[in-house]
Amino acid sequence: MMKNLALITGSYGGLGTCFVKLHGAAGGDMILVGRNASKLEAQAKEASAAYGVETHTIAVDLSKPEAAQTIYDACRANGWNPDVIINNAGFGGQGDFARERSIEQDMSMIADVASELGMSKRSLQRALAAENTTFQKQLNNTREILARHYAANTDMPARDIAYLLGYAEVNSLLRSFSNWTGKGLAEYRAGL
Repeated sequence: MMKNLALITGSYGGLGTCFVKLHGAAGGDMILVGRNASKLEAQAKEASAAYGVETHTIAVDLSKPEAAQTIYDACRANGWNPDVIINNAGFGGQGDFARERSIEQDMSMIADVASELGMSKRSLQRALAAENTTFQKQLNNTREILARHYAANTDMPARDIAYLLGYAEVNSLLRSFSNWTGKGLAEYRAGL
């Protein structure tokens, strides 16, 4: 019988990996959900070995409309009844917004966010303009806040912080961090 069963979406990267470690360390069994079956299976094997918990996987693309039904059907067919759902799946962009991303990529993300808010892309842009800001500024501000938080409150290596913030390269994060704080990541942490 499975105990304290958590269904964790977006489990094999960034915060998802942290959720798996925390839940596994607490002795909880897991259903790991993500797009890449081989990554899920490797993570499930590792978590089972490390924490002695029962771990299952469901490979599904959560951006597809039928994904929720696929997860439900898999849980029902296997007799899995999650006690907890940790929905860590999301969308984001890769790369330094100022140097590595095209306007088309950012505009696509704006459309996704607007859709989640139940408004058009243009309505979201107007609402942001009324607040004297832009989508780009909000993304960059969020990245800075999170980067400072991770630097001050975790011992995460720069590559993990870069991944969590959507940077394709660690050096892009380090350049941005230096621009935000006037210090390198290691120097910033040493001064805390």
